[in-house]
Amino acid sequence: MFLGEITAVYVDEAGLTDGNLDPKKINPIIMMYPGYFKLGQAIGTVFQDGMAYKKSLG
Repeated sequence: MFLGEITAVYVDEAGLTDGNLDPKKINPIIMMYPGYFKLGQAIGTVFQDGMAYKKSLG
């Protein structure tokens, strides 16, 4: 569990539309158990994909 407070947010102007944050331009990757997600799609599984990647390194 992570607890915290957002104290500042920064974004390049290329990530804005009409002065507002545009999630489609930023295309964030979000970790929310049990997976990793881009907007509207799952792109990985927490821990399982990381372990497979680690094994592939050697």
